[in-house]
Amino acid sequence: MSAHDRLARPMDSARWQPTLAAAALFALGAALPAAMALASTPSVERSDATIAADGLKRLRVENSRGRIEVRPSADGKLHVTAIKTIRAGRQGKVEEYRRLTTVSAERQGDTYAITAQYPKRIDVQIDFWDIFRPHRGDDPFITLIDLALVIEAPRAIVVETHGVSGDAVTEGMAGPQELSTTSGDLTVRKAAGPVHATTTSGDIVVDEAVTVQASSASGDIDARHLGSLVAHTTSGDIEVAAVADSVRIESASGDVQADSAPKGAWVRTVSGGIDVRGAGRRVNAESSSGEITLGLMLPLTAVDVHTMSGNVSVLLPLQADADVDVQTTSGDVTSAAGLVLQQHSEHSLRGRSGKGGKAIRIRTASGDISVKSEGR
Repeated sequence: MSAHDRLARPMDSARWQPTLAAAALFALGAALPAAMALASTPSVERSDATIAADGLKRLRVENSRGRIEVRPSADGKLHVTAIKTIRAGRQGKVEEYRRLTTVSAERQGDTYAITAQYPKRIDVQIDFWDIFRPHRGDDPFITLIDLALVIEAPRAIVVETHGVSGDAVTEGMAGPQELSTTSGDLTVRKAAGPVHATTTSGDIVVDEAVTVQASSASGDIDARHLGSLVAHTTSGDIEVAAVADSVRIESASGDVQADSAPKGAWVRTVSGGIDVRGAGRRVNAESSSGEITLGLMLPLTAVDVHTMSGNVSVLLPLQADADVDVQTTSGDVTSAAGLVLQQHSEHSLRGRSGKGGKAIRIRTASGDISVKSEGR
């Protein structure tokens, strides 16, 4: 690793070790608050490096607890800025934590790897009475270490980021992106290449991308101005807007809302609700107990809707040529779709819209079903 590849130094998975020395603290008396106030003054350090990017195809960035930002460079080179901020509860620890918080950067074949390392152990200085009072974000007893990595890279390079509690933000990149973190948030803007974003409890926000795969266990997913989307969350909500192609969405207990899916929609949730408008071609919606609302558009290939206890509302386009088959076990069926009815009872309905042909099948166990046409 050359000298210009050496950057500043940051924070990692730290173990907090409280220390209590009541007698010593009482002996310090009034001097303790003043000493702690001085120790709480943050130390900020910035380092910059410029690296030739000839032959580089991938950028890999690992920053477990700090922020990562990636955007295109104007000159086609790789520019790395590390901003390290340290505030130690004990004044004498600032220099130690500054020295132990580091960034390594090196070329590995066609990959440039940037990794942040943090102290393995962080001490916390606690006053006896401090145990009984609430802590604040600017508490001088608490050690804070933060390292932000701001990177400008060739626009078409593959971007790979890994974090634990830190956020990652990319903007204007054209190559494939693989972003992951545990509890941090992921934000992608103006991506011209495929995006794969994964977080456990953080949120995912995508604004303008071609193809997106997004997964979060308990965080929300907000995606808009996309080509296509594949999204999964366990308990988070998913909101999608301005999709030009198709969506495939799965959520266990979160709600799903999409305002467009002209080339197909496959949406499944266990207890959340589904609200999809502007869905065309093949549409599949399934929920165990949540309500389902569908606004269909032409062209249609087939529509299949199923729920156990939630209500279902479907809006047909006026010129739809479809055969409609609706059935509920204990709920009610209503229609204002201008159908040529073949069979209609309290719990079922079969009819034809236009010339018929495309199958629209709706089933629910105890929910009500409503089928309407635009303008009715």
